[in-house]
Amino acid sequence: MYKNKQRVCNIDELSCPTASQRAEDLALKLQVLRQRRRDEALAAGIPDRRVVERVATFATGTPIANSLGELWVMQTYLRPDLLEAAGVADLGDWGAAFTATHTTIEVNATGTKLRPVTRVGKYTNLPDLLALSAAYTDVVIRDQVPVDLPALATGQRRIISIQPDIEVSDFITDLGWRADHLDSKDPARDNILKISNDGRNASLDPRLVHLRAPTRSRADVVAEQITRIHTANADRGYRDTDTGQPLPLTGPLQIVFCDRGTPSTDPRQFSIYQAIKEELIARGMAPERIRFIHDARKPAEVKALFAQCNRGEVSVLIGSTEKMGTGTNVQSRVIALHHVDVPWRPADLEQREGRIIRQGNQNQVVEILNYVTESTYDTVMWQKVQAKALFIEQMRRNEVLDTEIEDLSGGDIGSAAAETKAVATGDPRYLRQVELEDDVKRLTALERAHRESVRRRDWRVTTHERAIPAKQPALDQLAPVAEQAASHTESGAPSRITVASATHTDRSTGANALAAACRHAFIAGKDCGAAQFIPIGACINGVDILAARDLTHDMLLLRLAVPSRITELKQDELMATGGEGEPAANKARGLLRRVENLYTGLPAHHQMLRGELDRDRAELDDMLANPPGPFEHAGALADKQAELAALTLELRLAAESPWLCQLELAPGGRLEVAPRDGKAERGVASGSRRRRGRLGCRGAAVWGRSFSGS
Repeated sequence: MYKNKQRVCNIDELSCPTASQRAEDLALKLQVLRQRRRDEALAAGIPDRRVVERVATFATGTPIANSLGELWVMQTYLRPDLLEAAGVADLGDWGAAFTATHTTIEVNATGTKLRPVTRVGKYTNLPDLLALSAAYTDVVIRDQVPVDLPALATGQRRIISIQPDIEVSDFITDLGWRADHLDSKDPARDNILKISNDGRNASLDPRLVHLRAPTRSRADVVAEQITRIHTANADRGYRDTDTGQPLPLTGPLQIVFCDRGTPSTDPRQFSIYQAIKEELIARGMAPERIRFIHDARKPAEVKALFAQCNRGEVSVLIGSTEKMGTGTNVQSRVIALHHVDVPWRPADLEQREGRIIRQGNQNQVVEILNYVTESTYDTVMWQKVQAKALFIEQMRRNEVLDTEIEDLSGGDIGSAAAETKAVATGDPRYLRQVELEDDVKRLTALERAHRESVRRRDWRVTTHERAIPAKQPALDQLAPVAEQAASHTESGAPSRITVASATHTDRSTGANALAAACRHAFIAGKDCGAAQFIPIGACINGVDILAARDLTHDMLLLRLAVPSRITELKQDELMATGGEGEPAANKARGLLRRVENLYTGLPAHHQMLRGELDRDRAELDDMLANPPGPFEHAGALADKQAELAALTLELRLAAESPWLCQLELAPGGRLEVAPRDGKAERGVASGSRRRRGRLGCRGAAVWGRSFSGS
């Protein structure tokens, strides 16, 4: 992946120590192309500061897919000069400037209890970060696309919560024991990756870890929802996307995404795909109308399958994000999308939902269904997606004026993940916490915007009160000179250039004398700053000419002794006036013309300053007459913050409760975890205990479960 450029940082979430060859190859090519541009500019005599290093154009729907560090990668690819100028070319400096830690209550890796976790969770110095990105990006979000897109049936994604069997709950609980008793000397026997994989498989379907079929499987629930939607819309007609004519086959298409339990050639291996298909067939759907994307192995076969979907020959298409994400154009009939599982990356979720929330879908209203099993690894998965979506959505909507931001609520992927996490946890307090967090974030954003507006207003009042009294004397000083300049322009008389007490009426001699004075001022100004204008010993029509040297860009700045514009003279152009022959004379006459333009432009400059003064006075009067009021939602914000703080403390105390953390029931036999090939993996669960009864630890609380004998 091009985003996996090597980056080493003391912030774990930003690091990527293992680079992809594609990313490093792209970085090297961009570096070579930029150097070639600089070499070409040097050969053409173009100054370094005017070299345009635009050597590539990127187009992506997911500028950040998995980590905040990817934003730094994109900035390094496209505008490394901006990072250098801002002093954040190093990833550590970038992270220190634009990120901050964030503490939240999360479910532990086994999904059995709560814990406070501190991680990078928000952007800071947001205006500066957005300014860096805005210099080279154009962003269009879905809401800004001027096309009609399907609307969600209930205004949000529908969450289907599934109750796990006792055996699954015991299995998930025993994963915690495995995680606490890993053998560091033999990580191949058992490790956190195996534990995580077993937990995800058990959450999806117990048969994936060789447990018994559940009382109510996810395949059964998915098939039930698919059948409901299919039956309700079986007679709906659709039109050909090319001709606009009605198609003979009726009925919508439903897309089912699942990245685990994919089809296998081994008949002994359980497949969630096949389980869903069998449940649909049992409910009366024809087998030929249920297709797997994995059955189409060649590009021609994939194209033919998509055509069948658009013609109405397929009612259910089941596939993975990788095979059915980018490039899948079957949207004309899609009426529902089913997230049977959830990937790690919010970008993958967006790719999935891009198959249905898409231009060309002939359904005005669609459904997106998320399936979760309570108190299982689904909680952890949605939790990860929420944390990553928090990073990504903030960069897409660069409309926020706050200096820092945490989350954007609404119909985005991030809020859907937060809601799903709460439902999957099963603790009603978690649901209330999510609601309070959304309210507090929304009200806090409004309060920050209000405070920023008040600060900007106060700053402008102070600025105007200081600047207005100083502007009037400047106008009074400029008025007679501007009137004199207007009369001189109307008369058409030549300008009088006076250098070192010698007045020149001849343009050639006057130009040469003025150029010599400017060159002397340029050399003398090497120890002065650009803000210090001093006389150069020359005047035009009786008005002194002032100069200052800009050491940053190595140029001479000229203005008049009265308020006027400033003209810039580059070093090479200025020094060229001291040469011999006609080219030097032309340069000197050009310099004289610039000074004359300063003088003849005084009337227009006077009018501009007068207009600015009038506008400043009117703005100051308006701000003083309409002082800002207090934040209108202050009371509601204080109440919700207090309730949220109390609830967060309650959850944290519950998560750290010694009773809950140490609660174990008497051993009653072994639970053999994740057996392979019909046999238990020896030693993996050697110390695991079979729970007597169900440990219903949802959201750090035991909800009405008995710990008596199983």
